[in-house]
Amino acid sequence: LVVLLAFVLRVLFLDSTPPGLYVDEAAIGYNAYTISHTGRDEHGHILPLFLESYGTFTSGLVVYFVAVQDWSLRITPVILGTLSVLVMIILASKYLKSMRDGIRAGLILALAPSHVLWSRAFYEPTLGLLLFLISLCRSGWVQMLFLSLSVYAYQPLRLISYVYIFILLIQKKLNLKDLFIFGLTQIPMLYLSMQLGPNSRALDLLWWNIIPHNPILIIREFLSQY
Repeated sequence: LVVLLAFVLRVLFLDSTPPGLYVDEAAIGYNAYTISHTGRDEHGHILPLFLESYGTFTSGLVVYFVAVQDWSLRITPVILGTLSVLVMIILASKYLKSMRDGIRAGLILALAPSHVLWSRAFYEPTLGLLLFLISLCRSGWVQMLFLSLSVYAYQPLRLISYVYIFILLIQKKLNLKDLFIFGLTQIPMLYLSMQLGPNSRALDLLWWNIIPHNPILIIREFLSQY
């Protein structure tokens, strides 16, 4: 019932709410179309890991999950968001050792306004969150694979994923083979992250580079964003 509720909240009036496609959604849909027909994105890059769009670079992984029609573009995040609720129930039940508490955790995510919003229009966080939650449900090389994929789906997950890897190492819950798998699959990400293009958005929008280095202004800016 919780998963069904999550699906209904995300699919109801999907053709009209939100009205029309946001520019990022349109870019994802168009690049999915060009890649499916030519193997190249709108700029001629072959099967890109980063998607160049509107002067910045975002995750290219999302375009491989999308069909090209408006409804298909919108139904994809609905499915991903609904699956995230199901995975949350499984994950919380595992760690809290209670199916009842797992269902409660799933209900919280199903009703979370922010998650409903991200599940009704196509953005990278929806896919990234699902892959990250799946990684927490598993162990070994499968966990490392999904954890690495989550980083490719949504770049800010790099911070969370790397910290999580560090915690596993401290707790001695990660062997060298699994760490090697994660590190190996992150080589393209680390290489591309050092290039100016993929970092342009972070460099342009990082609040530390925008506001004056005054402690009072920094605290005020942080609290306003929080």
